[in-house]
Amino acid sequence: MSFTLRSFLAGSLLAISPIAASDGNIVKRAPFDAEAVIIKGTWSCTPDQILAINQAVADAHEFANEALTALKNPNVVNSPAYYSWFGSETGGPSVATLRDRHYQPVIDSLKPPSVETAFRFKPEPFFPPNTVTDKSLVFGCSGATGPCADGAMVAGVNSATEDAPAVFGTTMLLLCETFFDKTRASNKQMTEHWRAELSVGDMSRGFALVHEVQHMLIATGDGERADDLDNPFYGLIDDRSQDCYSANW
Repeated sequence: MSFTLRSFLAGSLLAISPIAASDGNIVKRAPFDAEAVIIKGTWSCTPDQILAINQAVADAHEFANEALTALKNPNVVNSPAYYSWFGSETGGPSVATLRDRHYQPVIDSLKPPSVETAFRFKPEPFFPPNTVTDKSLVFGCSGATGPCADGAMVAGVNSATEDAPAVFGTTMLLLCETFFDKTRASNKQMTEHWRAELSVGDMSRGFALVHEVQHMLIATGDGERADDLDNPFYGLIDDRSQDCYSANW
């Protein structure tokens, strides 16, 4: 989920136009210059939440590595799972695009926070000097406020785009109260549910972070950043979600 300053103030998420990835040559992406976590001020994280973030990053790497391994199989495009998630080989992105632009960035760019910072939202977004830059990734914990107020959002990213800088001057990964729910599915439970039901069910923290990394321009590179899409069939033939998330929707 990606969010904007306007969506924060309104307490709701705005639909954002998708950016299509090309199949051009892959340029090695530079990692973030620092991974920071807010411990004071707006969207601060508790020690227990920081421990959960560290484990979630490891879980995201596990998911990404398993995807990279599966995509090395030359017959993967013929599997029902591949078709459910990505569509036909001729109508969707290539295996190389999926591998290099969707899953490898998780390994390359998503690291647990190692720097502590503070953040103030009002009267204008502010970080203390010399803690983060426009090339940093900042983890914040929103509780049930701001973009997380509706209780449905798990995590969200505000990133620079190809046309504009990040609203907060850095890439912000905001984790909601629901992200830290102790009943949230593990990677194993989510995978088992998919194999049994062919639907996502309750997403794990690792899966949520894999999703969020793909909104980050520094992680994906120009022209490769993904945005969430509205479900075009919502209210017509499908009332399950206004967003396109589940592989079988």
